[in-house]
Amino acid sequence: MDKHIDRLNMIKHLYQVAIDPMAYEDLVDEWAKVIHSAMVAGEEDLYDVELAEHIVRAGEIFNRLDKTHGAPMVMPLAKAIELDPNPAILLDKNGYIVGANTLAGELLGARSGQPLSVLFSKQGHPPAKFQDLLEKLTAKESGVAGFLQLDSTNDHKALLLVLSHVTCVEDTRIVGILTNLAPIWSARTTEAVQEHFDLTSAETDIVQKLVNGKNVNQISHDRGTSVHTIRTQIKSVLAKTDMVTQLELVRHISFLQRFERPGAQYFPASACNHKTEFGATHHSLTLKSGRSLEYMLVGPPKGKPALFLHGMLDGTVFAREFIDQLFERNILLIAPSRPGHGNSDPYLDNSRVTSLFPDIIAQLLDSLNIEKLPVFSNMAGFYYGVLFAGTHAARVSAILGIACVLPITSREQLSQMSPSHRLVSSTANNSPGLLTLFIKAGIATVRSGNENLITNLAYKFSRSDFELSKQPETRAILHRRYHFLSKQGHSAFSVDAKQISCDWRGLINSVSCPITLIHGTEDFVFKVNAVREMAGKIKNCKLIEIENAGQLLLNAQPDVVLDQLDEVFSMSD
Repeated sequence: MDKHIDRLNMIKHLYQVAIDPMAYEDLVDEWAKVIHSAMVAGEEDLYDVELAEHIVRAGEIFNRLDKTHGAPMVMPLAKAIELDPNPAILLDKNGYIVGANTLAGELLGARSGQPLSVLFSKQGHPPAKFQDLLEKLTAKESGVAGFLQLDSTNDHKALLLVLSHVTCVEDTRIVGILTNLAPIWSARTTEAVQEHFDLTSAETDIVQKLVNGKNVNQISHDRGTSVHTIRTQIKSVLAKTDMVTQLELVRHISFLQRFERPGAQYFPASACNHKTEFGATHHSLTLKSGRSLEYMLVGPPKGKPALFLHGMLDGTVFAREFIDQLFERNILLIAPSRPGHGNSDPYLDNSRVTSLFPDIIAQLLDSLNIEKLPVFSNMAGFYYGVLFAGTHAARVSAILGIACVLPITSREQLSQMSPSHRLVSSTANNSPGLLTLFIKAGIATVRSGNENLITNLAYKFSRSDFELSKQPETRAILHRRYHFLSKQGHSAFSVDAKQISCDWRGLINSVSCPITLIHGTEDFVFKVNAVREMAGKIKNCKLIEIENAGQLLLNAQPDVVLDQLDEVFSMSD
């Protein structure tokens, strides 16, 4: 009876998701129940002829109603500003807020649809001043319109803001952006200051507060210590840094902030013919087949090269801290968009992935005059790294696999996966037609602006990943990755799911170079015990287990990951 009810609910949600992509999570939950029941009962077939007919009909309805297929997948600027580590507000020509990142909402009370003049009037600024700035903004086609100061609603600290012109292709309403000019103080700055000046944690915290504009009384209040103690600690800092005044100290530390984002200095827009973004350049290679391969070069142009291969739910979008460390460590990532992803043309024949992909990568390396390098893979990228190393052994010095997928060799392995990932693996092998419908529904959810639904569904099974995914920069990166994945429709994900959802131990056994795996103990796709067992069977393989980490290792602990990549380079020197 329960099995019959599960099937009826499944059929109901099939038609519901065809009409409303927001029903995606319900469909996933219902199909997960069907899979679970089949596994418990030891059934091999997950669906029958009747269910297959409903899948086909729902797919036809979906295709007729889907108006977004092939639509440009440009990440809206209103979402991209979440990557800004400072508060940021987008304005239209009338001074209304078109978008505001989380920090702008928390610190300034900014909300979309609200006239910015309301924030001004609440803080006692004359309306004429804002109107004057707005007129300067709309009169310019580029550059800075002016500066203004607003108090934070949290601690009433004054924030110096700059209003500048911006052109937004996907939303022509946007004409200006208002951002904070405060310096960015990262964890790396803390380490550098402590290391070079031998400051204590308390002294470093005081320096940070001075740089951010706080006076002695404010620092005393924040730290819960006397003004006398703060003054004594400042004197100690001045002695250690060999500086005379607080002003000199602040000026020198602020100068240090110029190197806080080194990537931007290597790729000035005027000096590069390629599309650029923070620390990276976009390129395109025409393959022998006439197909186009998109790839990125991320890091210092003359750095040590490593091939980066992305997975299924990630891409070639990296956190700023990760890119900063690439420059510090002199590492250049060659990051192709695998066929069918981003702007790379799909395969000529999806049934020949195992022979086509290695040759595509070989052509890319040839075009860059690179004979041999390490392969740095993330998640499902490990499969493709193994595929390339197994067929082009002389070109791969080592493989570094992060949160990697494994060959699926047993039902027990499937049972240990999170429901959503078990669903993908089981469906890829048993019901490809239903998997296509799932992917199309997921893409429609992304294109309808509901990326958070996909994020919550993907990472809710790992405490560490779920908490990390709430951070503005991480969530913005995840959303960009979904658009990267779904830009050309469902085919790329379908191909990946079919390739990795099988037993490909033979590929791993064909690899002769050293393999290092880094895996989190909270990884919810492949449990660390399964990775440990597999690593023990792979020749020349080392496993590094990271406590309290999940799938998002690159975002959570870039230093740990890149330490291992440095070690790979040192082994091959």
